[in-house]
Amino acid sequence: MIHTDDFAQHMSSMRLWFDPLPSEMGGPLNLLLPSDTPVISGAVAHYGGHWVHPDWRGNGIPGILLPMAKILTMELFGSDWDTGIVLSNSAQRRDLMAAYGFAKAELCYSGFFPPLHRDETFFLVRSTREQTLRDLPNVMAGLREDGETPVLTTRTGSRNG
Repeated sequence: MIHTDDFAQHMSSMRLWFDPLPSEMGGPLNLLLPSDTPVISGAVAHYGGHWVHPDWRGNGIPGILLPMAKILTMELFGSDWDTGIVLSNSAQRRDLMAAYGFAKAELCYSGFFPPLHRDETFFLVRSTREQTLRDLPNVMAGLREDGETPVLTTRTGSRNG
């Protein structure tokens, strides 16, 4: 949870990744957000780190965990916004973006990204509280159309218990 008057400024200053900002990170990031992007402020839930071990990929784990996290964040912390950063290769995957369940994805930054020490392009994904509440039932229903409990298996054949 980030309490801020302007989430874009929070990203631009790199406080999203560092606080305090190490001197070697340099100046602010020049964000590429469209001019009609609303000011994201208040209680901002920021999700990330959906790394999944290669043996477990392809089971839709982020698509299960993220809606659950959104529900808990709203209930426990009263979030006004749900946000995330999606790297370019993930943003191009419609299935992945649909599973994440954000209302909007916008090009946010492209260039040298000091925290990763390389050029990077990423997108800001976002939903207002109202959009999340409206979309969550469809996201949850899409997890399993037949209503059965999903059985997760690794690529090596191990099953969940």
